[in-house]
Amino acid sequence: MSAASFDGTLSVDVCCVSSAGMGNGPLSALLDALRTHLDIDLSLREYTEHAIGTGQDAKAASYVELVAPTQDVKDMRRATESWWGVGVDADIAASGLRAVLSAVNSAIGDRALPELKLSVGFNAKSGQADIASAIVNSLGLELPRRLQASFFEVVQRAARDSGEISYTDLITLFRETYGYETHDNEDRFAVKTFKFENLGGSGGSKLSGDFLINGKPEHIEAQGNGPLSAAVAALNSRLEGKVSIREYAEHSIGEGSEVKAASYVEFAYEADGGAKKLNAWGIATDTDITASGLKAVMCAARRVDCVVRQIFGEK
Repeated sequence: MSAASFDGTLSVDVCCVSSAGMGNGPLSALLDALRTHLDIDLSLREYTEHAIGTGQDAKAASYVELVAPTQDVKDMRRATESWWGVGVDADIAASGLRAVLSAVNSAIGDRALPELKLSVGFNAKSGQADIASAIVNSLGLELPRRLQASFFEVVQRAARDSGEISYTDLITLFRETYGYETHDNEDRFAVKTFKFENLGGSGGSKLSGDFLINGKPEHIEAQGNGPLSAAVAALNSRLEGKVSIREYAEHSIGEGSEVKAASYVEFAYEADGGAKKLNAWGIATDTDITASGLKAVMCAARRVDCVVRQIFGEK
């Protein structure tokens, strides 16, 4: 049986906790995450599911029974105390995860959970999940796993140099490391205006607009599979070396009319001749998801040590 992983953000009382776990499937992986990060140790005894409705409106209903873990499987099957949970979602995996959390809520009741430690210092022994949880609670950013690992290394180095880092200093360190909402070097790479259109039968997309590239106003027109690949194509026609998107992720922040999109772009950069290679992250938010992605691309470009071509459009 192949292994599965759970990597997500859980809401615990009024706080969010970044959690990860491994298991034989998504449900056991979530239970592993709860065991690791919140000291909630429960085992799955029964699971069943069925569909509700048909066609595009169909949903999955999942039912989960959890029991306290035992060393002997027979004892677990004979346990008289158990907790049931029910979950409904258009996605069958999400339905099962919701059912697990429903059962967990029944099991823990008013039991006090481990302190989340969001206001204490961070040091070289702090875990990656603790740091990611601090970021999501302060900034609402659910960092992709690779970005979590990247910032974790930054925190480890800073903690070795200065000892303990306060919660406030941790958030400042994140902002400064990735240029998030600091407006650093926005005079080098920035989005001013843009227009994005699908090209129909060709399957491609066209991006046009006014950008700042290495401090110079540029009107660009470029094509790609989407707005981000078109923006990368425009950058590569004007930079020394080449950039490519290694990873892209997005999620929403907030609800209703206040909702924003958060975008994360990891650039891989290689100088001409392969003399220099490096990776850099760009992070941005906007009420428009396309604008958020383009801003993240420009933010990543600001973080990369690349030079604009001396002659516009010259190879």
